[in-house]
Amino acid sequence: MIRAVVMFITMVGLLVAQNVIVSSTSPNNCSHRVLTLDLDSDVFSLSLTDEELDAEPFALPERQQLSRLLLRRMRSQGLSLAGIGGRVLLGVEATTIKQFLILSKDITKTNIGTSYVNVALGLNGERLWVDLTGFTQFRVLTHFNLVGAGTHNFRLVTDGATVVYTSPDQTGAGEKEIDSGWINLPGGVPASVFLRLEAKSTTAQDDPVYRRCILALR
Repeated sequence: MIRAVVMFITMVGLLVAQNVIVSSTSPNNCSHRVLTLDLDSDVFSLSLTDEELDAEPFALPERQQLSRLLLRRMRSQGLSLAGIGGRVLLGVEATTIKQFLILSKDITKTNIGTSYVNVALGLNGERLWVDLTGFTQFRVLTHFNLVGAGTHNFRLVTDGATVVYTSPDQTGAGEKEIDSGWINLPGGVPASVFLRLEAKSTTAQDDPVYRRCILALR
């Protein structure tokens, strides 16, 4: 059991800033160690030796216990077992949110048109490679200035024309901040994809200015 707890702290705790092994000391300068741990802001200590860990088995029961601990931690973060398929138990994807800058510069789409067009001006819409391995949900945060009178939409699409996200209709001139909230990744999207940002308006002569688009994964 000690080994399972230590592995849980080491494999998971070290991957999040506040979850660390703070110190490892030997009060008597021997093999006995006192580990001070900070797990989810709870600070506590474990006393053990390398030999104790080596002597404990790490067979199926211990692996099952470690998995239960990891799943319980995910559950404490609000994830249900029904929606946990495909998530990574151990690794960066299990404990952190990964972010990708889809767009990070102001781009004015003069006479944007009524059909979807690439927002970025470079080849292939300056597509961005994204690795979705181990993630099940995404969130899109987009800033743009709606210049014009039409109804605007933007979307994230793959090279295979699979639509990952389409924004709600945006109307009314002025600066916009659109937060999609957390959404389940749609089925059929490959684990390794190129994504690009596209946009359109119902009024072809509109000139929106797209400022930034961030894709977050968990």
